[in-house]
Formats: sequence, structure tokens, C-alpha cells
Amino acid sequence: MTSPKTVLHVINVGGPGGAETVCVNLARGLNSGPWRSIAVVPNRGWTYRAMIDGGVETVVIDDMSLSALPRYLYALSNVVRKYDVHLIHCHLFGVTVVGALLGMFHHVPVVGTVHGEGDLRANESLRRLKFALINRGLCRLVFVSEPLRQSFLRTTLLRGDITAVIPNGIDVRAYDSQGNETFRREYGVADDEFLVGAVGNFRVAKGYDVFLRSAAILAASEPGYRFVLVGQHDNDLAKSLAHLRDELGLSQRVAFVGFRSDVPAVLSSFDLYALTSRSEGFSIAVVEAMASRLPIVATRCGGPEQILEDGATGILVANESPEDVARAITLLRANADERRRLGNAARSAVEAHFTVAAQIHAYATLYEECVGRGPGHFMSTEES
Repeated sequence: MTSPKTVLHVINVGGPGGAETVCVNLARGLNSGPWRSIAVVPNRGWTYRAMIDGGVETVVIDDMSLSALPRYLYALSNVVRKYDVHLIHCHLFGVTVVGALLGMFHHVPVVGTVHGEGDLRANESLRRLKFALINRGLCRLVFVSEPLRQSFLRTTLLRGDITAVIPNGIDVRAYDSQGNETFRREYGVADDEFLVGAVGNFRVAKGYDVFLRSAAILAASEPGYRFVLVGQHDNDLAKSLAHLRDELGLSQRVAFVGFRSDVPAVLSSFDLYALTSRSEGFSIAVVEAMASRLPIVATRCGGPEQILEDGATGILVANESPEDVARAITLLRANADERRRLGNAARSAVEAHFTVAAQIHAYATLYEECVGRGPGHFMSTEES
């Protein structure tokens, strides 16, 4: 019997979040059959606990700042040696650069995944050097959507021939519950009120100021609206958004509910999902809302255009436009049949295209391709 090959999953954020969820799902899903997963995480937070709960052996290396880079590389090298690693999979841009160095040193193929525009800072230091390392040291750099891949190819020195696109996926069965009233009661939302929500940690890219301004337009136009934002909000941005909420007279209508581990149950309590992001590489939250059969209004911010078909599985509106968001929500609130049609079509689209099983299969195929090239095979810039 052939022994499983070892894949080392490396991520330098502790979660919760989209990239962390993808990393966990892959590590857990690829921890049987021909593959064995080992994970390296920065602390014993959400990502660590999710890995351990899923049966993934997990190592904590707690500092990858520039000053600590030699120590971080040394610690990772020890992991590669100890577990006889066959392939390294790095999540997010910074740790992918480290992975490229590690792979060249150990002659092990490396796959990186870029999850959004925010992976690469506008003022990224040593930018040219970092892309030179990625171009030389990676087997494949995976993007979660085609617009994200095209953005990197337009604005960086990345070689196109090492890139690939693999959409994120979810366990659709987890979103089968319908009409959960517990969350609504928890926040005092009446049965006849129309609850609009979004899920995601508080970051500038999420455009929650646009969400709040849309909420203000809706609240002024018609009674019975309530709004919730679900996600970690322990930062300065959340304080400024709370101030904006109060300025707009929405303190009794908009709740910031923090991180929830019961997202499927929370989504089942919404009447409509509104994504108002400025930039999204993909958006797992939108796919989760689709699986929950919710009608969705989303801004054209990159990822949603690859997930939703406008008018068929959701409504796409202009980026940075509270007016367009509010207009679309108003039309959907007035038409229950249309909400139901969009929600059912969205669920079918997830089942066809965005399952975690399909995502795991795509990565497993990619891993086999990279390992099949043999240790130490790194393409030159002349290879196609």
C-alpha cells in the first residue's frame, strides 16, 4: 500500500476569516486517502482550534515579522524535514513569498493562494524581489477568481504561466435550515420586520459605510426595516462605523453583532443579504447566502460578478452606490415571488459550481501535477 504524501498548509493569520476558512477546509478535506495534511499557524486561535477539531496535526510558529524571518524560515524548515513534506501550500501573499524561498531550499513544490486584492499592499516593500521569488519558486499561484488573477497580472511582474483559478467552495448541506427565528428573537426583530444582513469582519474593503448609508435611505423610505452586520468589530474602523450609524439615526435599527459560530442559523433568519464591498477576491459569504436560498444584492466589486448572474441568481449594482443598493432592496422587498425565485436559483448554482468537494478535488489535481514534476523542478522564465 502506497503511503500518503504530506502537504504542509501554512497561514500566518489566526482567524476567523475567509482565507482561514479555506485553509482549514482544504487541510481537513485533504487529510485522507493519498494525502496527509500538516498545518502551521501563528497562534492557538480560531484557525488552530478548527484544524485540531478536524484531526489535522498543527504546529504553532508565532512570528513572521521581517526581523524574525530567519527564525521563521528555520522553524518551517524543521517542519518540512520532520514530516517529510512533499508539497507546501501557502495562503496569502506574504507567507507565499516565504514558501517560495522554502521550496527552493528544500526542492519541494510550492502552491500559493491569493484570496483578495488586500493580500498585496499598495506600498508593499521589496515588491520586485518578492515577485522574482514567486516567479522562480512556485509551481502555481492560485487565485480565487478570474478578475483577481487579471488584476495581479495587470499590476505586477507576476508570470501568467504559473497562475491558476480555483473558486472557493462550501459544504452546502450545512445551509439547509430554513426560517430560524432564534437569532431574530435575540435581537428583537419582529416577524413582520424585513431583516437585511451581511457577514464579514469589519474591514475597509467590506464597505460597511455604504451598507449604513443604504440602510438610512431604506429606513427613511419605508417602515419595518432592520439591519445586522455580523463579524469581528474590535477595531478603530468599527468605532467610526458605530459613530456613523448614530449620526444617521440608525442606532435602534442596525445591530453590530460580532463574530458568530452559527452562521448558517444566522443566515436562515435574514430576509435578504446585502454585500456592499469595495473589493472582493471571491466572497465565501455570498456563496453561503446563496446556499441559504437568500435573495442577494451585491456590488460589482470583483468576486460577486464571478459568482452571481445578474437577474438570475442575484442582483448586481454599482460599486460605492448606497442609492443603487437601496433601490434594489426596495424592489425585492416588494416582490416575494422574485425573492423566492432568486434564492432557489442561487442554491442550485452553488450546488453546481461552488461546493467544497469540487474545490478540494481541484486542489488535489493541482497537487498531483506539481508533485509529478519531481523534486527541484522549477520552471524557468523561458518555459511555457
